[in-house]
Amino acid sequence: MGIGRTLLQAWQIVRERRYLIILGLMAAVLTITTLGIRFSFGIRIEGNLLPLDARQAESEPPATEDPSSARVLAVGFQIFIVIAGTVAAAGAIYISRVLRGAMAVAVYQVLTIGTSSFEQGWIRAWRRGPALFATGLIGNAPVLAIVIYIGVLLAQAGYIVGTPLSSVPFNAGDLRALLPVLVIGTTFAVIMGAWRTYADRLTIIEDIPPVDAYLTAGQQIAVSAFFVFFLQFMIRLALNLLLLVMGVLAIATCVLLWFANLALNGLMEAVFSTYWTMIWHRTSSTS
Repeated sequence: MGIGRTLLQAWQIVRERRYLIILGLMAAVLTITTLGIRFSFGIRIEGNLLPLDARQAESEPPATEDPSSARVLAVGFQIFIVIAGTVAAAGAIYISRVLRGAMAVAVYQVLTIGTSSFEQGWIRAWRRGPALFATGLIGNAPVLAIVIYIGVLLAQAGYIVGTPLSSVPFNAGDLRALLPVLVIGTTFAVIMGAWRTYADRLTIIEDIPPVDAYLTAGQQIAVSAFFVFFLQFMIRLALNLLLLVMGVLAIATCVLLWFANLALNGLMEAVFSTYWTMIWHRTSSTS
């Protein structure tokens, strides 16, 4: 069966069971919260860069005396904020993993017994929450390593984070140096993302431990899955970039566009989650 036809069937399942859209919307909200520009309690995650020497020129000369108690308290508070942000992000990721697991269970029940419910999907996904979280960590570890490597390259090039976009000078040489790393990172993200979709369903539906789920998924996954996940990856990236642009430009209708963007993210989550469950069920039944 073709990709387009399967996506159409996934859309029909989602349209007939509106709670899948609600689950997808909630997962999209948590994803945007985790990857967004700032957390609700004021932690700002900047993605803009400025050469380090320019920032040092704008700042005051470093103090030579011993740090005062006020500076120690300030540093301690910053460390606390970082830890609190990490815990909040981990919590949001955990709940989003459970929501995606609930969608997979609900769709699997539709495919096998013809009926499903929000409660059944949520209860099973919540019980398997730690395993789903571990499956996500395994799948994201290589991508996270590449992101850290990009950060190291930026630091070595004399860039730091945290300045307005208008202050960023364009440096074609740095861009060319980072381009191969970005291509490799995107490739890894697509490969591990498609692999993770199979492992997730093995973890939540067949109760297979995370590591074994990845080993089994490697035997089941089809080449076409990487193309479909790349399509999903690019759509999600475009929607998130659109959301970022709307925030930077401060468009008057930004609120309405933000809600429309969020609705599209939620609908995409529901449809693609249904699609992946259908493909995995078909593959596992065949094998």
